[in-house]
Amino acid sequence: MNNETEFCIIEFTLCNISRYLLWCTDDKDYFLTDRNKKLVYFSQKEKMEEYCKREHFQNPSFVSNNFDILDYHDCNDYLNKWNIIDDLSKTLEIDFIGNLDEYTDLYSKFVFGSNIPALNTSGKEYIPIFDEEEKSQIANVTNDMIGILKFALGLDS
Repeated sequence: MNNETEFCIIEFTLCNISRYLLWCTDDKDYFLTDRNKKLVYFSQKEKMEEYCKREHFQNPSFVSNNFDILDYHDCNDYLNKWNIIDDLSKTLEIDFIGNLDEYTDLYSKFVFGSNIPALNTSGKEYIPIFDEEEKSQIANVTNDMIGILKFALGLDS
């Protein structure tokens, strides 16, 4: 097991409401939960920073994710959101449609559309074109991401 756990304060914005969670990575990626397996989150970044300091979570980085803007044409942003919801769903032990086998090809298209230098050695920018079936799958993934986030942050009233 890796003894070096890294921490990142993740700002999630949905319905113009922001919540701050602590994402952790060592041998796996997960969000911090309490003894009752409830997510630890705050409505103010400063409160999360105070919590991190008090609990000795050293030097957390910071990332903001605005789920009020989910544009699949920005492959890198959409892929990052897909991955972070994947981590959130696994932390909460709930299903995420994006993890189903029939979504693997779509996920791969976002990976290649992100033009990650280690994967795209040609130097040519790949811009994916999505057919109607893929657009339907994107809508399913998007709706599930929103649903999981609403549930996780108590916004599903």
